[in-house]
Amino acid sequence: MEKESWYQRNKEKAKAQAKKWKLENKERKKELDKQWLINNREKHNANNKAWRQANPEKVKASNDKRKEYRKVYDEQYRLKNKDDLATKKKRYYKNNKQKVIERCKVYVEKNKNKVLEYKKWYKENYKAKINKKQLEYYYKHKDALKIKAKEYRTKNVHILNAKSSKHRAEKDKRTPIWVDKEALWLIKEAYELATRRSKMFGFKWHVDHIIPLRGKKVSGLHVINNLQVIIGIENIRKNNKYELL
Repeated sequence: MEKESWYQRNKEKAKAQAKKWKLENKERKKELDKQWLINNREKHNANNKAWRQANPEKVKASNDKRKEYRKVYDEQYRLKNKDDLATKKKRYYKNNKQKVIERCKVYVEKNKNKVLEYKKWYKENYKAKINKKQLEYYYKHKDALKIKAKEYRTKNVHILNAKSSKHRAEKDKRTPIWVDKEALWLIKEAYELATRRSKMFGFKWHVDHIIPLRGKKVSGLHVINNLQVIIGIENIRKNNKYELL
């Protein structure tokens, strides 16, 4: 009968001693592990590969745990270093503007549906944020935007006249015959209110048709109940869209 080795007879004691030594000699253990890995790279890789093939469920569980940990860590890191990351991002964009633009174009071209779905989701969930950003941008570049708008009007008088005539014609078509003088006066008041607010606040206010006159799915009437006075930027962003419930 084969004689038992000392390790077999004292397995628990040996494990306890090894654990104690590792705790007391962390740096030394690290050096030894590193040296062993350098000398036995192929053996380590083969052992690792064999273990992974023999334990796919454990590998999956370990990967999932690592991904979850990384997700939490990344989120905490982003919150902790928000300003620093924003500065780095701006600096990278400034130094690699053309590269970033080209990369974005390629991504959009390959993921058109995904991008459109995200834009739609973002607009629906961040309306207040979008409006705030648009107003901030307007106030920050107010004078430049006015000059740009004036230049555009000067160069494209024919286009603006055509649009204005078309809009007037649409309003005439969408104004019912039962609209009386009192209703027309109220409509006029809505436009005067928009003018007064524009002068008061220093930026454009528009009279918006809640249900557009030329909507793709549904078209509204040019009546007082279908009018609202809103910020011009919001009206431009809305365009001829109307969300059906």
